[in-house]
Amino acid sequence: SIQELCREQERNQQPITDASPVLYRLCMKLEYLLQYDQKEKRGIFGNQKDYWDYICACLNSHKCGTNALKCINHTTRLKTPMGKGRAFIRYCLVQQQLAESLQLCFLNQEVAR
Repeated sequence: SIQELCREQERNQQPITDASPVLYRLCMKLEYLLQYDQKEKRGIFGNQKDYWDYICACLNSHKCGTNALKCINHTTRLKTPMGKGRAFIRYCLVQQQLAESLQLCFLNQEVAR
């Protein structure tokens, strides 16, 4: 998907936008990987926890992750954890921070368990 996205950008010589079907497929695959083999957990009020909750728990203590979290949490139109997770992926792609952010999450062994 990443190679396909690079080829599309080279071919069009334009920035990739949210309307790109190739970007959509890449985000769906990332979402799938982040949700893979997660145990279904419920919060105190019965709402299901998602990968967004995991990302928040991991990045709250890191300075580089707090900007993305603040931006997404202050967007009032994002209501669900899934929507916030998708916004996080897009935000990190635009800021070229996705690899660093995910690596910080995966290094947090305490939350990963």
